[in-house]
Amino acid sequence: MKKADGFTMIETITAFSLLLMAIMSVLPLYMDIRLSLKYLHMEQKVITRLHDEFHDYIHSETLHSFPHTYDIGTTVTFSIVYEDQWTKGCAKWKDQKNSYKEFCLYAE
Repeated sequence: MKKADGFTMIETITAFSLLLMAIMSVLPLYMDIRLSLKYLHMEQKVITRLHDEFHDYIHSETLHSFPHTYDIGTTVTFSIVYEDQWTKGCAKWKDQKNSYKEFCLYAE
């Protein structure tokens, strides 16, 4: 009888299990990266909106009442206050990990 040169069932199962282990170890990393991108995108939207609000406040003749609350995928509170010679504009929001974030801009 001749020797068969193909894969045996054991070799196929071993190769498949190694491939499955590699996929299962990379999948959580991929999901974490996707979630981090989502957090960064939300933060970018908040900072852009804060910049626009701050710019409008500084360059407008009329005073707006603060704090403002907006819904940009999450509830964001914008506040603008005067501190010494600086004008401080801050945005506060709760991210998807339920931790509070704050970002502030300053102008003279």
